[in-house]
Amino acid sequence: MLQGLLVLLVLVVINWAAFALNLHFLTLLTYILQIVLIVFLILRIRVKIARREKEKMMEKIEELERKIESMVKK
Repeated sequence: MLQGLLVLLVLVVINWAAFALNLHFLTLLTYILQIVLIVFLILRIRVKIARREKEKMMEKIEELERKIESMVKK
């Protein structure tokens, strides 16, 4: 995550330099790369959140299974 933000910062600096030097192709290229990188980082965060939620749900399911087993034993 931190590496992705660092790469994004580098792209922004390159973009500013390209804009200042009127290098339109490089400016456009860095804009496209920034958008792709931001989308990638957002998807990566969503996947991490989904994994955590899945783990929490699995823990709850296991806890309920243990409760059911203890009720059946009684």
